[in-house]
Amino acid sequence: TVTNTLWLMQPITRDTASLLSISLSNKKQTLYSWPCFRPHIAHRHSAESIKLDIKRHSIWINSGDGLIEFSIDKKTFQHINGINELLLKPKYDRGVGVTLDELGNVWFCSYSHGIFIYNPLKDILWPLFSDEDQQQLIGNENLNIYSSGDGIMWVNNWSGKGLFQLVPKL
Repeated sequence: TVTNTLWLMQPITRDTASLLSISLSNKKQTLYSWPCFRPHIAHRHSAESIKLDIKRHSIWINSGDGLIEFSIDKKTFQHINGINELLLKPKYDRGVGVTLDELGNVWFCSYSHGIFIYNPLKDILWPLFSDEDQQQLIGNENLNIYSSGDGIMWVNNWSGKGLFQLVPKL
C-alpha cells in the first residue's frame, strides 16, 4: 500500500476478527480489533474479506457487524450507519465479498439478502437487484465480488455454481 504495509484479516472465528498490519520495511506486526457494533443481536462477529480504499485511505470490511470502515490514518473502526436498516432484516448474515467500483461505491454481500451498493459520500444503500429472488440467488454462497476497473463487476460463489459478469448502470 502507500504506507508500505500489508493488511490481512486475522483470525477468522465466529466471535472475533481483527486486521493484522505487517510493516514491509521493519516486519513489525500490529493487530487491530474492532468492537462489537451489534451487542444486542446474536451474530457472527467475524469477517473474511477486506478491500483497500486508496482514495479514502481506509479499508472496508464486510463483517457480521455490518459494513465497517477502518481508517488507516487514525487506526480506528467506524460502523456504517447507512446500512442499519439492512442489519435489522430477519436472518441478516454477512456474505464474503466486498469491493469498490470505479465511482467509489462499496459493493458487499449478505448471504441472506444479496449484494448491496453503498455510496459513502451520500451515506445511502441500495440493492443490486430490485427483485428479492434475484438478490437472494446472487447472495447465496457468495465468495467474491471483483471490479475489473472498466465498469464490469464479477461475482462468484464457493459452491462452484459459476462466475457471473455484471454490467451495472449506476
